[in-house]
Amino acid sequence: MKYRTLVVDDEQTALDAVCLILNQFFSQFHIIGTAKNGLEALSFIEVENPDLVFTDIRMPQMSGLELIKHIHINNPDIFTIIISGHQDFDYVHSALVNGSIDYVLKPVSPEQMGVTIARALPHLDRMVHNKKQCIPPPASAIHNQKMYNQICLYIEQNIAQPLTLEGICRVFGISQPTLSRVFREHSQMSFNQYLTHRRIEIAKQLLKNKEHMVRDIAAKVGYSDQFYFSRVFRSVVGIAPSEY
Repeated sequence: MKYRTLVVDDEQTALDAVCLILNQFFSQFHIIGTAKNGLEALSFIEVENPDLVFTDIRMPQMSGLELIKHIHINNPDIFTIIISGHQDFDYVHSALVNGSIDYVLKPVSPEQMGVTIARALPHLDRMVHNKKQCIPPPASAIHNQKMYNQICLYIEQNIAQPLTLEGICRVFGISQPTLSRVFREHSQMSFNQYLTHRRIEIAKQLLKNKEHMVRDIAAKVGYSDQFYFSRVFRSVVGIAPSEY
């Protein structure tokens, strides 16, 4: 299936980078247009009605947050993914609340884009199918997707902390069965599996800098015991952190 895609970013370099990654690594996303701000994007959406919009947050004339809110209200059958830097986590959270379905962090890499797309694709497929069948998305599905994205964002922000299923449930005011069901539905993993996956993926990125000590990287991704971290890393990756 081809997904008709609009990319929105006021920085030409960032815009070109996202388009290049999509064209080279994810050919199922057919870029039908680009825009430099929310107003340009809205004009394009009115004519072309894309399946998917990638949008930056901070833009002149109309921000990504305003664009996302408008899409959520007027074009709920359009899937949206925000592109944002680590310094914009508050903006990302606002975007998720306003209706954005997923996010990818700058600087965007093929690996990061792949993680986001893998997470979003089942929901995008459903939305495109419903769009063709003129079926509106159920409110419960949208709510669960938002909850999942907000929890994923919280994990990214607090990856160095001792996160637990019980603690996340307290933060978000939900039951453990609900959290477990949402993660199974949206990631095909349990909460603990997803948390381990994210910690190891971030550790792999940090290990590319050979100046970092293993114990320091372990602490940065939430492991107080570097030897336990090494065992978990080896079980997931197949080699020790020192060999990566």
